Amino acid sequence: SAKVAPGNNIGVTTISGGLHISAMAGGAGTINYDLAGIGASDRIAVGGTLTIGTAALGIEDFVFTNAGGLQNGTYTLITYATLSGTLKTGAALTGPVGNGSGTLQISGNSLQLLVSGVTGNAFADWANLYPSLTTRTPSLDFDKGGLATGIEWVVGGNPSIGNDDAGLAPTIDMSNPDGKLRFTFRRTTAAKNDTNTTIAVQYGSNLTGWINAIHQGTGPTQITINEETNGFGTGIDRVTVALPANLASGGKLFVRLNATIIGE
Repeated sequence: SAKVAPGNNIGVTTISGGLHISAMAGGAGTINYDLAGIGASDRIAVGGTLTIGTAALGIEDFVFTNAGGLQNGTYTLITYATLSGTLKTGAALTGPVGNGSGTLQISGNSLQLLVSGVTGNAFADWANLYPSLTTRTPSLDFDKGGLATGIEWVVGGNPSIGNDDAGLAPTIDMSNPDGKLRFTFRRTTAAKNDTNTTIAVQYGSNLTGWINAIHQGTGPTQITINEETNGFGTGIDRVTVALPANLASGGKLFVRLNATIIGE
């Protein structure tokens, strides 16, 4: 029997022509999606016609896996140029998704999943994906790779493999003509949208008096923050904080990425 599983783990599958999925209907759960945060989940982009049959496709034809960071809101499953067919109606469109529920819907040129009722901690959901992570205290560096587990959640790391940390760590660039220090870090959509997670870049002239960096303007003596959506790939933003030299005291300026996770 046929099976559709877009992406490699989480990813986007692009089809230049059409896609016929009505033959997969019937409750076999042959259309599989990994769902993390909205904007960081599986999706199929169909360049031609998506064919779903006449009242043949319902929620039971899908398997939705919480890949860490599942949240309430609208997930786009398939985009298309044109649509042939209609969804089932009523209760056949709604079913359990994670610890909440989801409803299939058509809106514009996309097949969507409207998720509601999700409760819990997105960080905990993410941590549960790594069985070897015997302690998930955000401030601890379980894999001894140099990044605390809470920071790995923010930047999209694997908290059980230490040798990936160096490539995911924030970077500092001081070679700028405006004299500003630029601190750049990765931020996953799931961590950004999690109401239990607060992310801040902090600075100070010692290691105790940390101050949150806040965008203040565009001038040479102002802090500026630039957010590039999907700058490091789908679902991972590139955030750059530029700190002027006048923030240094005694020739010292320390900068760090801080994550506060409620309930952990």
